Amino acid sequence: MIKIPSKDEYYTSRHIDLAELKSISSMGIHEFAEYGDVVETRDGIYIFQNNNAPILAVAHLDTVIQEFGWEVINNGKTLKNPQLDDRLGAYIILCLLKKHGINYDILLTENEEIGRSTASHFRAPRKYNWMFEIDRFGDDVAMYKYYCQEYVKLLNENGWGRVSRGSNTDINHLGHLDITGFNFACAYSNNHSKQAKLDIVLLDSILDKLIPFLAKYQDIVLPRIVEKTTYQSTNWQRLPRNDDYWQSYADDTYDYCDTGSNTTYVSQHNQSHNDCDFCDSLLCMGTEECQVCGCNYHNSVFVYVYGSCSHCLQGILSDVPHIDDIIKSIKEVDADFEISLNYIMSLIGGSKW
Repeated sequence: MIKIPSKDEYYTSRHIDLAELKSISSMGIHEFAEYGDVVETRDGIYIFQNNNAPILAVAHLDTVIQEFGWEVINNGKTLKNPQLDDRLGAYIILCLLKKHGINYDILLTENEEIGRSTASHFRAPRKYNWMFEIDRFGDDVAMYKYYCQEYVKLLNENGWGRVSRGSNTDINHLGHLDITGFNFACAYSNNHSKQAKLDIVLLDSILDKLIPFLAKYQDIVLPRIVEKTTYQSTNWQRLPRNDDYWQSYADDTYDYCDTGSNTTYVSQHNQSHNDCDFCDSLLCMGTEECQVCGCNYHNSVFVYVYGSCSHCLQGILSDVPHIDDIIKSIKEVDADFEISLNYIMSLIGGSKW
């Protein structure tokens, strides 16, 4: 039975070394070079620590809030720190889990917060049994494109009552590894803001089941299982804040068919023949995956030209110089997207065509 401290009792974590966490939270990204080999990509760097391990652990080093903050409150039960997403995950895989004999390779990325995780450039030295990340609010597990009922049952049996599909994180950019992945929540809230805080008591309870789970399954192959299903749409929303960040993540994603200026929800695909059940177009470009949200699209010029669906482009394009030229180039590929382009531009405050 987990002992919940009384209101006046100062809480000392069973697992978390706050001094180590503070050190990891305050480091510059390039200071992490001591933890592995640095690889430069067009989207930034990633750092890889090869331990010849059977599984892969992932964390991202970029944070939405740059200004460091640190305050332990509520009699030691709560930590306020704007860098919790995802320096807490980095601390857990770099420091904490190693103390428990868990064997894994480590991949540290950047630019996850703007949807361009350098994880997409990683090439593994071997086929892993599976991968995991610790980069999520609350206390559930998210599985993204790797979601399937068999692993939902497995997680339920090991103490996680809720398993979500999720929206986006680094492991969603590692589909090319062809292994399954889990993102374990780590008890923070208000991430992406200066009010970010960690429930230390809840994190201890999560680690009480995560550590034995990793020890039990690290040497077991958990193959990727693809389920054909229809998901609810991801809702990316750009908020007018000084700390521009992605917010209002929904838990699910749809598969889409984009034809002309219309978007239709797709219930079934025939990916082997690139047939679309809805558009009946001889010009259908087939199925392609958005590299930001992981949704599958049919006949989408956005995904085929830029690797991102129109929904994710809302935020990405708002940060890109010469946006007018970019939008014009999209329109030149397929003029039928004029309505969709005008909609995107209205969302980000740009001009219309």
